[in-house]
Amino acid sequence: ACLFSVSSVSQEVMTRSAGVAEYLGLLGSFGAFISCVQVVALSELPVAVAALREGTVVLLILGNAISLALCYSLGSVLCVWSSAVMMTLSFMTSDLYSLLIGALLFHDHLSPLYLFSFLLVIVGLL
Repeated sequence: ACLFSVSSVSQEVMTRSAGVAEYLGLLGSFGAFISCVQVVALSELPVAVAALREGTVVLLILGNAISLALCYSLGSVLCVWSSAVMMTLSFMTSDLYSLLIGALLFHDHLSPLYLFSFLLVIVGLL
């Protein structure tokens, strides 16, 4: 949680000082480089080739890449419009909304602490 906060605040500083386009360009460049290093260092070629032959794995990787790209693109725009604190609290609120919807769909019993934490997040947003 602490490193996510550092990341959010540094994202806000970068987007406000350099602009969204430069921030996303640098993020993509460094992210591609780090990903290539990780693939070379950690992958076992026969396992990777066998896993990629299945269409499900490729679709899962593609879905993850698209969702991360949307998260970082829209997150930088949100940092320009508001602040890193608002972005973090909004992410926390989305988790609580998913919990509530899951409880309604699957008829699980919610602890009162979940509702109390939801109230604290809403108060933090205001």
